Amino acid sequence: MTLKDFIVPKWRNSNPDVRAAAIRDMEPPDAAIFQKVALGDAHPAARLAAIRRIDDPAVLSAVIAALTPSAQGADELRAALAERRDSLLRRRLAASLDEAEKMALVDAIEDERLLGAIAWEDESVGARLAALHRIDTPAILCQVAENNCGPQVGMAVVSRLSDRRLLERLARSASGKKVRRAAADRIRTLFEAPPADERRRWELEACCIRLEELIAAESWADCPVALSETAEQWHGIDAEGAHPMRERFDRARAAIDRKLAEFQRQGAVQGEMERLRGDLERLAPEIPAAGDDDA
Repeated sequence: MTLKDFIVPKWRNSNPDVRAAAIRDMEPPDAAIFQKVALGDAHPAARLAAIRRIDDPAVLSAVIAALTPSAQGADELRAALAERRDSLLRRRLAASLDEAEKMALVDAIEDERLLGAIAWEDESVGARLAALHRIDTPAILCQVAENNCGPQVGMAVVSRLSDRRLLERLARSASGKKVRRAAADRIRTLFEAPPADERRRWELEACCIRLEELIAAESWADCPVALSETAEQWHGIDAEGAHPMRERFDRARAAIDRKLAEFQRQGAVQGEMERLRGDLERLAPEIPAAGDDDA
């Protein structure tokens, strides 16, 4: 504690735990202070406490827009802000009875897993379809049709899928008979002697879907092997990387690379902490206890 700590408000204390506690307990809430701490505090605990006190999705979006991309921890902070914002938007969507407002709220949500939940849970068919149209990950689309999403949404899912594994899965486990039949029909339509270019596209899409499913399931331990295998498969089909679907594949690969790099950084920090702890334990016997007499 410094002399300054007796003068400044607790949310500006030199101790990050004190700052975080002050933010959590602040009454009445001050959105301007929360926004300032979320953007400028050097400690993750204080930033996270501030994010959890912000109840306005527009303010959270403004904080995201103001983030410096190169700042330390910017990716983690952006993810926490987006998660909080989307959660608040989801609550408003569930409480709203106005169809136009529901459409606007769906359009503002970015989290595909949250959009998937809306696509099978919301009472409004229009909101469910709007959420569905904002989902690009085939595995999440498949999950929507496996839940009790209704025939209209389920048929829309089937029309957007071209991966045979996912269609076969829906033909077995979609929530309605009509959707299961539609999936079986689409398998017959797509896979009866397809043209070579179409087969090539399906094989490349399967590489993308494998990575996207790992991201959706957060199966990070399986990612290094999957990255190696899918890169080899892709090279065998599209050696020059010129297919239009390459952008989708690179986007999924980049997302996995970022997460694996984050784990690597966390492991390095943990290792350094363990080393310092060991040094302290070795030094402890050499440090005289308080009150020991040197004589």
